[in-house]
Amino acid sequence: MTEIDPLFKEMMNDLAGFLDQMFNGDLRGGDRKNAFVLLVMPFNGPPGARTNYISNAKRESIIEMMEEVVARFKKTGGIDTP
Repeated sequence: MTEIDPLFKEMMNDLAGFLDQMFNGDLRGGDRKNAFVLLVMPFNGPPGARTNYISNAKRESIIEMMEEVVARFKKTGGIDTP
């Protein structure tokens, strides 16, 4: 498994802890009710530029989550960006 880009590692770990606390309170492990994934990528990066991610769920669950989101975006035309 590839590590998060060192420029983002501490910040993303801190955000993951904050998000897990916000979504799940003091629940841990299998008692948690909500999974999340945080993706960070450079704007205007070259094609194939690294996307960093962190999550409180297992990789297999993240793959399922992403496949569902991609299918929804393709069906609805995606989302508007600011």
